[in-house]
This record gives sequence, C-alpha cells and structure tokens, in this order.
Amino acid sequence: LTNIDGILSESSNISPGNLFHLYNSVQFDDLQSIISVSIKVEESTLCVLIVYQNGPYPLLTKDDQQLLESFSDQVSIVLRNSNLYQNLKKQNDLLIQRDTIHNSLIKLSLQSKGLQKIANEIKRMINHPLMIVDLTDDQLYSSPTPWKAELPSELIKINTKLPTQSFFTESYNSQSLYIHPIIAIDVPIGIMAVEMEEDDLFPLNKMIIEQASSVIALEIIRKQTLVDSYYQKTN
Repeated sequence: LTNIDGILSESSNISPGNLFHLYNSVQFDDLQSIISVSIKVEESTLCVLIVYQNGPYPLLTKDDQQLLESFSDQVSIVLRNSNLYQNLKKQNDLLIQRDTIHNSLIKLSLQSKGLQKIANEIKRMINHPLMIVDLTDDQLYSSPTPWKAELPSELIKINTKLPTQSFFTESYNSQSLYIHPIIAIDVPIGIMAVEMEEDDLFPLNKMIIEQASSVIALEIIRKQTLVDSYYQKTN
C-alpha cells in the first residue's frame, strides 16, 4: 500500500486490541507506504509481518514485497520445523513415560504385590480415586480405602453384558466416573472406575489407565490360574 487512504481503509477491520498495539508502535503522521505479509503454517496464519515506511514520499516497491514474501516463506518453514520438533519431543516424552509406567506396574505384578498395591500405584500416578473390580471372584480393590464413590450396580453384575470400550458415567451421588473395562481374550474380566471429569482425562492419564489395564488383566489371570492350580492339586 502506497497511500494513507489505502492504509486506513485496509486497517479498518483490525480488532480494537490490535489497533491499540498498532497505534502505540507506529507514527502515522508521515506514513507513506507499508508492506504486509502473512506467515502461514499448513494454511493457518500464525502471524503477520508488517513493514512501515515514513518520510516525504513512498519508497517501498513490488520488489520489496517479493523480498518479504520470500522471507515469510523461510519463517514459515522454520515455524513448521519447530512444530514438528515439538510434536516429536512430546511423543518421545510420552514414550519414555509409558515405559516408566509400564515397568513400575509390571514390577508390582512380578513381585506378586496383588491388585490392591497396583490400585494404590495407579492412584499415586493419576492422583484420582479409583476402584478395580475383579469379576472373576467379585472382589473390589479401591484407592483410597474405603472409596467414597459407588459403581452403578449394573456394571458389576457378572450376568450383565459389559462394555468393551471406555466411557464416562455417573454414580449414585452424581460423581463423574471414567469406566475402563479390563479385557482378556475379548472377554471383560474386570472394571477399572476412576473418579474424574472428562476434562481431567489428559493424554498422560489415559495412557496410565490403558497401561494399567493390561497389567491388571495379567494379574487377574495369574491369580485365577493359581487358584485353579491349587484346586487341581487339592482334588
């Protein structure tokens, strides 16, 4: 833009907040020309580069515009690479955390600490009250003990067809519960209920619950195998 009328016209739809910053950063008294170039990453405008020229007459040209557009492309590449790096770093951090969580829970299982110790460890990791229901023998393991929430009765009846996917529900006192089934060979053998709102289900919390469900399934199967073996020896 090479005249003040065009500049004012193009600036008319700027938000009040941006106008405040604009008027406090540029002297419009002898403004002659500007170049405004958007910087986009994946078709989304992240920022705008604006060069203002003051003086007695306009100096900025189309060549200057092309130069700034080329520069904006370079900035866009840098921002895209930065976003990719940050995403990879987050994924790598999650993988490291997943391994740490898995090793911690597996260690408890290998040491035969039992479901109560596993429930306590999960509670420590996600900082939300939870309950594990072992449907093979109708045993409940909660952390803290006793747990103030209560599972909807239809979820802990063995004869009821249980869900195979996680979902949110409410207990009798309107507390929000995240229900995660414990699956073994496509058969629900237990339930893990975590007292939390949907906004609390962060990626890390979800990963902890998913990792824990596999360890819980192994622990239930191991316990049931020991019981079966004991009965066989007794017979």
